[in-house]
Amino acid sequence: MYAFVSDPSLTPASPEDAAIRRAERHLRMLEELAEIGMDLARMLRRRVEAETDTKADAPQPAAGRDPADAFQRLSRAVRLTVALEARVGETLRALIAGEAAAAETRRAQRREATEEKVLNLVGHAMAAEIDDEKALEACYEALGERLEGDEAYEGYADKPLRETMERLCADLGLTPDWSLWSDEDEAWVFPPPARRPSHSIFNQPSRTPFWRDRVSRQPPRLE
Repeated sequence: MYAFVSDPSLTPASPEDAAIRRAERHLRMLEELAEIGMDLARMLRRRVEAETDTKADAPQPAAGRDPADAFQRLSRAVRLTVALEARVGETLRALIAGEAAAAETRRAQRREATEEKVLNLVGHAMAAEIDDEKALEACYEALGERLEGDEAYEGYADKPLRETMERLCADLGLTPDWSLWSDEDEAWVFPPPARRPSHSIFNQPSRTPFWRDRVSRQPPRLE
């Protein structure tokens, strides 16, 4: 008897999960049909044995109810059911193996996305506190060293992001303003910049007034 159990972590609405559930249901139905066929074959055997033990002058079976014919039909039905059961079982194995591989791919993609997000968020914390370029570069190197060699960060991509961020900032000597951290979005929430039109000249940094050159180039006013 087959004992396939699909991954409960699969998304119920996914087509792969629906196909696995359907194949499991079909396999259970075929198992039951095969058992019913065997039960009928056993009943036929008991009936033939009982008739064999009767007296010679007992009534013969009615035409069209030859036990051999009945057994032939039953055995063929059981064989077909067992063969179909085997094919459905192979299909189910393939579906589960394929979904398991797809689930592992999704987990790897989530881990990769989390790793990238950690680097980005810690980078924001560094940039907010470190002005010196060499010091910032050294801090990035220390970050990579922590993530690659520190046992405390083993499997960090599968852990809560806030927990990893707090540990990393503490280990790197960073003191970010945690009031700017959003637990809902798992990111820093910085005050929005002042709004200007995209064509505004004030979108560029300046140490001298933009208007000075324009005023000096204006033609003299006629009296």
